[in-house]
Amino acid sequence: MFSRLHAFLYSSALILAIAIVLTWQTQKNIRYFIDTQQLFERTVVDNAAAEIGDFIHERQTAAHIFAEEYAPSFQYMQANPENSSYRTDMVKRIQRRFSDYLSFSVTDERGKLLYQDKAIHFGDICEKEVRQYALSHQDLSKPAKYWGNIRIHPKPQHYHFDTMSPWPMANGKNRGIFLLGLQPTALIKILKRHQIPGYRILLVRNNGTGSIEVTHEGTSDQLLGDMDLSKDEMMRIYASTEVEGSAWKLVSIPDEGLFSDYEYKLWSEALLILAIFAFISLLMSDLIWRLTQKATDD
Repeated sequence: MFSRLHAFLYSSALILAIAIVLTWQTQKNIRYFIDTQQLFERTVVDNAAAEIGDFIHERQTAAHIFAEEYAPSFQYMQANPENSSYRTDMVKRIQRRFSDYLSFSVTDERGKLLYQDKAIHFGDICEKEVRQYALSHQDLSKPAKYWGNIRIHPKPQHYHFDTMSPWPMANGKNRGIFLLGLQPTALIKILKRHQIPGYRILLVRNNGTGSIEVTHEGTSDQLLGDMDLSKDEMMRIYASTEVEGSAWKLVSIPDEGLFSDYEYKLWSEALLILAIFAFISLLMSDLIWRLTQKATDD
């Protein structure tokens, strides 16, 4: 005889089976979401890093061409540092070539400053790096290499990065250095183009410290809050890649609640479906039992 207990057991077994299927499917969807997001964000980071690397390479190439082309001008400026009109003309020439121009300096073969157009540019970091670069280019038999340690120089109110290139000095035996300071506006625009909802992509120093240098909002001096990634943010880095020709690593960090909110949404939906199914199942089993009882009584 079909009892109420039998109806309850059948309904419970069916509800359990549905719960197992919903649990499996929800876990599968969560894993798929995480894997897809990781793959997607790695693609975003790789593309943004490649674009920044191409931009740096283009700027370096242009600076090298300019230094070779205007070596006689540098020689003249070295010999006539008080000629302000010539300096003004040189700045105009550079501005036509480099829309993000900030400042330029010219040094001798040892990296000693010969000329600069603005005192804001040649700071301690610039001096140290240009000397390092100059020492590696004293051998005229070796081709000039691009400066590979590009990073943000935190001059107050003038955050910038440098590109450097050798120029042939008048004696024909030595190479001086043309140091060009550029504003990071193009870098910010690139990050803005690749920024997507739910994630932050940013340039950090590639030294393990998590020091933020550039985001889609600007350089570190323009940011609200910490200028270093927290331990939690370091743990949440889902994709990162080094930017060629620089001292940067481009990283992507998902918003704190991105994955937990999605998991909560899926589990809530699964529980709602299970609750609706359980209610209908128990209701139907009770109805079937009542109909069975009525038929038996008749």
